[in-house]
Amino acid sequence: VRAPVGLKTGPVKIAVNFGNGPIESNGVNFSANPFITSVTPATGPTGTWVTVRGGNFGSGTGAVSFAGPNSTRIPAASLPNFCTNFWNDTEIIAVIPAGGVTGLVKVITTANVSTTDNVSQTFTYNANLPLGPGLCDLNPQISTLPSEVTLKGDNFGNTKGNSRVQFVDKLSDVKEWGNQTIKVETPTNTTTGPVVVVRQQSVQTGTKCNGTVVNGVCTGTANPLTEPIMSVVNLQSNPMTFTVKPKIVSVEPTIN
Repeated sequence: VRAPVGLKTGPVKIAVNFGNGPIESNGVNFSANPFITSVTPATGPTGTWVTVRGGNFGSGTGAVSFAGPNSTRIPAASLPNFCTNFWNDTEIIAVIPAGGVTGLVKVITTANVSTTDNVSQTFTYNANLPLGPGLCDLNPQISTLPSEVTLKGDNFGNTKGNSRVQFVDKLSDVKEWGNQTIKVETPTNTTTGPVVVVRQQSVQTGTKCNGTVVNGVCTGTANPLTEPIMSVVNLQSNPMTFTVKPKIVSVEPTIN
């Protein structure tokens, strides 16, 4: 038989129907190759933190590589030491290395098994985009609601300003804000899903000529002759999954 794309590592069994319903064989463990379903964000400059999602990555920290010149694989740049929850079987946090170009992202497990081209995803390198925040740790990552959660990463900005933290599509109540650590209280009505940091920042989006443009060149005696055009943009981090844990409600027995 041909194994389906996206198959997870686990036992393989044969079921035979003898007329009274299927009877299963004993299971034999099958080790499936890793596969990638998404890379988020899918474009950015050197230093962009991305979340690679898929399966069969394993619990041990393997490697992530990006396309380089002549299809050379370039290992992901190192994360800060405080990033401790950046690798699990279905989700990896990685940093775009210097020298990267547009191409396929690969995951290599500790068993030296790599994703194949047909189950990989593309990252588009764009040096002209501003560098957004990077997220690498949620503590706790599984909790009941409401709960205080500490986010760790980089490039959050030293002050909050109009920046924010979103749980799925709900805004959290920010308690503390720093460039590498944020503390928030989860929204009471959020659900399991992605958490992102959104940093608001003013970036240059063009140049204004205060003189006269002749053949594409700004000329004249104005002072200043040219000045930058600034716009406020929202720079969103890579996502991490927060899982809502159901509350266990105890019921006192009724004595008649």
